Amino acid sequence: GYLAELLGGFINSMIEDMNNFIGLIWSYPLKLLPFKLELMENVNIDYKFPFRAADVPEGKDVAFGSSSIVTVVNKAFEVIAMHYLSLPFKVLYLDEFTGSFDDHHKLAGTRAIEELVSTQAFSQFFVISHDYSGYNSVSNAEFLVLNPDNIRLPPQGYNKHLTVYS
Repeated sequence: GYLAELLGGFINSMIEDMNNFIGLIWSYPLKLLPFKLELMENVNIDYKFPFRAADVPEGKDVAFGSSSIVTVVNKAFEVIAMHYLSLPFKVLYLDEFTGSFDDHHKLAGTRAIEELVSTQAFSQFFVISHDYSGYNSVSNAEFLVLNPDNIRLPPQGYNKHLTVYS
């Protein structure tokens, strides 16, 4: 009924915003498809996200995409959901966010995060990354390095904002 239509409208608005975020990162067409409410009795809403991409049959759930597709869609959901919640203190965790991306998408992912930093959409970002090009490109950042062995250290220094006791 009416409530289901309202919920469907909200879901589609959220999907549109998620597609906009995905578009900042993805270089080829990748779109979540709109939620369609079919008026039938005994319908179970499954909360799956069908999508369209270059190498996947349309209508499959995003879980059938590559690990990179799943990662970017999950992060889009997190970013947009936090935006919709209008929380006064928002922290975005980026744990190896671009780890499964190819070089082109890693760069685009880093640029998208820089855009989020510049808009001050989040009060803090926690970036966990073993990819030097990813963590070194984040401006205005403080770096925590627990073990400096076998990593390339940021040239601007690290652990300046805290004391590490061993």
